Amino acid sequence: MIKIRSIAVSVLKIPVDIRLSTGRVTFTSHLVVQIQAEDRVVGIGEGTPYLTEIYNVYALSKKIARSLQGRDVVKALEILPEMQERMISDVRFDYGPFLAYETALMDIVSKSARVPFSRLLGGTFRDSIPVCGTIFLWHPRIMAKIAKKWVFENKVNHLKVKVSGVIERDAANVQCIRDAIGYDVLLRIDANQAYKSVKKAVECIKKLEKFEIGIIEQPIKWHDIDGLRKLRKLVTPKIMVDESLRKPSDIDLIAEKEAADIINFHPSKLGCLTVTRKAIERTIDLGLEYMIGSGPLTGVGAASLLHLAASIKRLFYPNEEVGLHEEFNRDIILNPLKVQESCIPLPKEYGLGVALEEKRLREYKMYLYPLKMSLIDFAYLTYGKFPPFMREQMKNIHGVVMTKF
Repeated sequence: MIKIRSIAVSVLKIPVDIRLSTGRVTFTSHLVVQIQAEDRVVGIGEGTPYLTEIYNVYALSKKIARSLQGRDVVKALEILPEMQERMISDVRFDYGPFLAYETALMDIVSKSARVPFSRLLGGTFRDSIPVCGTIFLWHPRIMAKIAKKWVFENKVNHLKVKVSGVIERDAANVQCIRDAIGYDVLLRIDANQAYKSVKKAVECIKKLEKFEIGIIEQPIKWHDIDGLRKLRKLVTPKIMVDESLRKPSDIDLIAEKEAADIINFHPSKLGCLTVTRKAIERTIDLGLEYMIGSGPLTGVGAASLLHLAASIKRLFYPNEEVGLHEEFNRDIILNPLKVQESCIPLPKEYGLGVALEEKRLREYKMYLYPLKMSLIDFAYLTYGKFPPFMREQMKNIHGVVMTKF
């Protein structure tokens, strides 16, 4: 029996330059958890916010820490998914912290028991994970240059291209990319809900089909499941949903409505890796394809997704997340993950197989002020007590207030 000795939680803010249909992103937020066991083995994990402020994620992570402090590591792993289900039903927070904590606990168990991390999840079916390249919105020539790097240097055969929803701009961008790389690479366009209606989506997608688009990701609003079903019957590319998946039960609804061909799983949305893996298995059972995606992650989070992919017998598509180092030359680990011949090798060491670089951790760390901490505590007192119809309003108000400090 190995008990948890201490828990440290860090919130990071890392500079990036990402351009989407929804606007420009100049930094990404990350939650990194370090758990030290009594045998002095340290486990690390990462979770990111999704549809909420990083402060809410931090608040939930502190509450989880109080619940886990002093517990046996294996017992903590057993109760974490149950704790996730119970806590999320009470308050409007993200699942991201549960991903960070479960990853850190599994990191400890893997190192202590000398068992591969992926085997703890369900098995090791591959030692190298295929990945895809992502191209954000830029000038067409810049997008084409990035595409050439992914295809000719990193040898990837699947590209995700962000689109704006403005057909003239998107057609110019995609044509420039196809002219640069040819037609042997699968192109997936990600609209991030940019098309305001099914009619508009059909019009735009039809004009892009000549560029042999294989997949269109989240073309319309996440909640318009009937619209997705209708759209799927009107266009040639496969329909992938991302934002439409917010909880495991959404999988059954998407399948029942025949709203998509593929589900993109962002583990931070579903929390524990074990929960995400179970949801992926359910997706396969229902006859749908899946992809392991993510928002931008450090090498800690990206490594956990490599192990997740290694633990599943059948991969339909390459992993989406390659880590911040590959795309922005920034990271917090000593041994950055690198794409080699379209794949990232699964780390060979026990545990996640990555180690924190404390200097970088300090460089990107955000320090939360006492006033913010008081507001975080207030969030806990309010979210669970307000009637359901008022909770979303309270969440929005809290998010606005938090950004003012």
